[in-house]
Amino acid sequence: MALTSLSEILEPSAKRRPELAVEIAKLFAAFNLYTGDSVKSAAQVEVWGEQLGEFPLFAIRKAYRWAVRCEGKMPSIAAFIFDVKLAMGNNIAVKRVLLTEWRNSA
Repeated sequence: MALTSLSEILEPSAKRRPELAVEIAKLFAAFNLYTGDSVKSAAQVEVWGEQLGEFPLFAIRKAYRWAVRCEGKMPSIAAFIFDVKLAMGNNIAVKRVLLTEWRNSA
């Protein structure tokens, strides 16, 4: 469990694409975004995945919870990315360096 959590902080979500796609699909489902067109839905998940791929999964999951609990409608990708950055916190880059050094020394 600790290694899973550590990789959620260290790795961009693009390296864990299937899990990222699930989180995006959950967001779309929470706001009843499905139009009945599976090709369009797959394309939307792909676009969001490309835009969110640089961010860690823990921040995406936190922003998802905020959106579902606090938003009255589906957020734009720009608004969601803002929330993801907020969820990451100010010192995530420093934490990544320290955790990477610790991981490499173990």
